[in-house]
Amino acid sequence: MKLESKYNLGDVVWTITDPPAPRVWVRCTFCLGYEDPQSSFEARTVIVGDDGRKVDCPICKGNGGEHILAGRICWEVAESLTIGLVQVKVTGSSIEETYMCKETGIGSGRVYYHTSLYSSNESAQCICDMKNSILEENNVKA
Repeated sequence: MKLESKYNLGDVVWTITDPPAPRVWVRCTFCLGYEDPQSSFEARTVIVGDDGRKVDCPICKGNGGEHILAGRICWEVAESLTIGLVQVKVTGSSIEETYMCKETGIGSGRVYYHTSLYSSNESAQCICDMKNSILEENNVKA
């Protein structure tokens, strides 16, 4: 049996990523992020009842607010990498190709599948454009 892989040692490949959208802090609209200066444990966001008892805000659980996603998530070309290890695993009728790259570590770094690597920056960008247009279509429908 002759085994051939999509990429060979030394080939330069590109990866794509969907970076996390930036997060912004939004203060709780229920307790307005009031911090009790008398708290002995740590400044907690509290609600003070008519009888003087203090309890953590039931909405933010005493956090004063929350981090929420801001902006649009989109796919982009992440980086170019150099193939440093090629593994082809044959089991029964399935063949699995995995790669490790010099820049992310060989032997103890990240493992890439052939489906997540692209042979040129242009082909990686084309896939990003396609995925982004699908995201935009879904956002318009929502």
